[in-house]
Amino acid sequence: MTELEFLENLPQERWTALKFLATAPSPSRSEPRLCQAVCRSFDGPFTLACDRMECPGALRSLGLGQHDEQMARQMSEKTGMPPERARRLLAATPRLRQPARAVQMGRMERPDVLIAYLRPEAAMRLLRRWQLMTGDRLFSDLSAFTALCASLVTAHQEGRLVFSFGCPDSREYGGIGPDRLIAALPRGLAAQLMREGGAYANV
Repeated sequence: MTELEFLENLPQERWTALKFLATAPSPSRSEPRLCQAVCRSFDGPFTLACDRMECPGALRSLGLGQHDEQMARQMSEKTGMPPERARRLLAATPRLRQPARAVQMGRMERPDVLIAYLRPEAAMRLLRRWQLMTGDRLFSDLSAFTALCASLVTAHQEGRLVFSFGCPDSREYGGIGPDRLIAALPRGLAAQLMREGGAYANV
C-alpha cells in the first residue's frame, strides 16, 4: 500500500500528490494557477510548467517570484489593508528555498507532498490519528493569503501536517468546496502514520 492509498482509506477522501522539480521536462502542462492545477491533478497525472503560471502568490511560494513590494501594493489595493501589514504578512509567508521549475502532480511514487480537500469530520480523523502517534497538540499558522500554495511549501519544508481554509482565489479556482478545508503533509510523515498507526485502525 502506498502512502496515498493509506490516506485515502483513513478518512475516505480523495488525495493527490506533488513533487517539486528543479528542471521542467518537456512536454509539460500550462495552468494559470497552482490551485487550478492541484484541482485537476485529482483526475490524472501531469507535470505543471511553473514559468507559465500567472498567479504571483504561487510563483512566490515556488521560489520564483521576487516582487514582494509589488504584491504588497496589490494586496493593499484589493483588500484595503495598510501596505505595512501586507508586507508583514508576505514576510511571514513561506517560500521554497530551492526554486521549482515544474511540479509533477497526480498519483505517483515518492512524492514530496500529499494534499486533499477534506470535510471537517475527515480532517478530525486525520488529526486524531496524528495525535495518537505523537501525543501532541497541532499548532497551525493560518492565513487567508496564498493559503494553498503556502500550505504545500510548509508541509514540504517543515515536515509537518498543515491545515488551511484556503484563500479567495484558491476557493474560486482550485475547486475547494464550501464544506472543505485543505490538508497537506509530507510523504515521510504519511509513511510514519502508516507504519505506526496500525493499532489505531478503527479511530
